[in-house]
Amino acid sequence: MKDLLLKLRACEEAVEWAGDKTAEEVIATCYRGDWLLWLAYHLKVDDRPFTLAKGHCANTVRHLIKDERSIKAVDAAIAYGNGRYLRKSLKMLLMLLMMLMLLLMMLLLLLLMLLLLLLMLLMLIMLLLLLLLLLALMLMLLMLLQNQTN
Repeated sequence: MKDLLLKLRACEEAVEWAGDKTAEEVIATCYRGDWLLWLAYHLKVDDRPFTLAKGHCANTVRHLIKDERSIKAVDAAIAYGNGRYLRKSLKMLLMLLMMLMLLLMMLLLLLLMLLLLLLMLLMLIMLLLLLLLLLALMLMLLMLLQNQTN
């Protein structure tokens, strides 16, 4: 395995860690998902184990994922990698997730438009208040001028 990693130009740390392990031992005991992904990519591995590796890699930060859809995507990747989903099902799930994201983006755009309308309304109210203040000042000035002429 070490010779293969050197041939593929793996990082020094990975080559040193792999040492005299067999390929099976490296895959079974590797603690770095990114190394497994790198190796799978360079060996042009079938996409099921590759997707399984990506799913497990993403699963290491599951506790940081807040969006339920993202958690389901990680679970789906692992399930697909384990053979529990067909490629067709995965594509349909991906399309559904993309449609949900598009819908969410449209809702956010609508929210931004509403916020802009509110901002314009506030600016209009401020302009009206300024006009009222200006009118009040003009009335006071007229009253002062009238008092001075009397």
